[in-house]
Amino acid sequence: MNTKVITNNQPRALISEWELTEEERKEVNPVEWRRSSTEWRGFRYRGVVYGLSEFLPIHRNEALKDWDGYSPETYFSGVLVKLVWGNSDEVIVGSYHS
Repeated sequence: MNTKVITNNQPRALISEWELTEEERKEVNPVEWRRSSTEWRGFRYRGVVYGLSEFLPIHRNEALKDWDGYSPETYFSGVLVKLVWGNSDEVIVGSYHS
């Protein structure tokens, strides 16, 4: 099964909880990040707000080896995230499908 990755490879800024709109705050799980010892960090992608804590590490997947994490949307598709090394305030985002 071939996995196709779509990305523009452009870094996008991470946002903090205080940068979310009221509507976006309703989408984010406030209990999850308020229990955490770290500040909530996330990004906007295709009209959806994603928190970094939603992403799972990628293990043993040759097609996705260049990415740091994934958040599945379906069994065959999802969103990918890659941390921009040297700049802790940016990520590169893409999508995948099989």
